[in-house]
Amino acid sequence: MDNGVVFVAPNEENADEEGIEIPLEEDSTCCLKVVQSQFANAVGLRFRAPDTGRMRALKMDENGKLYPPAQGWNSLTFIVVVDKKRTREEEGSRVQENDNKKPSSGAPEKIGDMIILGLSYKATEDDVKEYFETYGEIKSCEIKKDYAGNSRGFGFISFVSDDSAKRVLTETYHNVSGRKCEVRIPKRTEPERKLFVGRLPRGTNEEDLTEYFSTFGSLADVYIPRPHRGFAFITFEKGDDADVVLKQKHFLKDAPLNVTIPDPPAKKQKFADGDQFDRKPFGQYGRDSSTYYPPTGTPYGQQGYGGYGSQQGYSGSHGAPGYQYNSSGNATATQSMQVEDGSSARQELDANEIEFLDAIVKKVKGNRKPVGQWN
Repeated sequence: MDNGVVFVAPNEENADEEGIEIPLEEDSTCCLKVVQSQFANAVGLRFRAPDTGRMRALKMDENGKLYPPAQGWNSLTFIVVVDKKRTREEEGSRVQENDNKKPSSGAPEKIGDMIILGLSYKATEDDVKEYFETYGEIKSCEIKKDYAGNSRGFGFISFVSDDSAKRVLTETYHNVSGRKCEVRIPKRTEPERKLFVGRLPRGTNEEDLTEYFSTFGSLADVYIPRPHRGFAFITFEKGDDADVVLKQKHFLKDAPLNVTIPDPPAKKQKFADGDQFDRKPFGQYGRDSSTYYPPTGTPYGQQGYGGYGSQQGYSGSHGAPGYQYNSSGNATATQSMQVEDGSSARQELDANEIEFLDAIVKKVKGNRKPVGQWN
C-alpha cells in the first residue's frame, strides 16, 4: 500500500543526495506540475524495471497525471525525464545574460601596456621616460634586455590615463634617442603561460622559485636544468598570471631576474649536406676533373698530363717534336711531330741525334728522387 509520497531523483547516481519525496494526489497519481516545481523542464518519470533491468516510462494522460506502475510507488526510485532541447536553450540564455552583464563594446576599455618597437640599443629607460612624459603621466616603463644586460631593441610602456595612451597611438612614429620608433598595442590571442627566467643566483632551487612566483598565481610546473646553468622555466596555470609577471621587475636573493617569453629554438643550418654551397672537389673549378684525376690503377708517368712522362716518353704540343723511349730509356728511331695543320709525320733519326737523346735521358733519370724525398 502506498504511503502517499513518491521518491523522485534527477539521476540514479546521486539519488540519495539529490532525490526528493513528492506527495501523491488523492487518486494515488502523481501530478507532473508538482514534479516540475522541483525539477525544471521535467516532462515525465521513468524507473528501472525489476524484471528486465531496463528503464521503463510511466504512463501519463493529457492532464499531466502520472499513473503508478504495477509494483506501486513505494518500492521504486523514479528518475526525472527532462526536455533536453529546452534545457540547452535555457543554458544558452544564461550564458547570453552573463555576457550582457559585461561592459559593452561601446564602453571605454583600458589600453594597458603598449609595446615600443625599434628602440635604439643605446636608449635607456630614462631616455624613454623623458620623451613620453610629454604625453602624460607614465605608470610603468621597461626596456627588455638579454642575459648580458644589453637592450633587445624593444620595451613596454603604460600611462595612468588612457587619453595619454591614445595620443601616443595617434602618432605613426616617435623619435627616441635619435631613432624612429613605433608604438603599438600588443596583439596576443592567448596569454603565454610558460616563462623563461634568467640570471638565476647560484644555489637557486625549485622551492625558491615556487615560493617567489606563487605569489602571482598558481604554478603548474617549475623546471631548472641540471647542471645549474643560470636559468629556469616556470609555467602558470593561468596565462593572465604570467602576463602580470611579465609587466614587472623581479629580484631573487637581491639579484635581478630576466623574465621573458621563451624564444623558439633556432633552426640548425645543414651545411654538411652541401645544400648551402655548390661544393666541388679540389681541381674541378673551371676545367674537367679528368685533367687532374687519372683512372685508378694508372702507373706513375702514364697519367697523360700532356707533359713530361717516364717510359712512355714526352709528347710535345704546338708543333714541337716529341720522342718515344723504350723500357731501357733508349730513344727509338722514330719521332712524332705535330704539324700546324694537325697531321703527323714520321721520320728517321740519325745516329748523332739518338746518342744525344740517350745522354739527356740518362742524366734526367739519374737526378730523379723517390716520392717524399724532395725538400
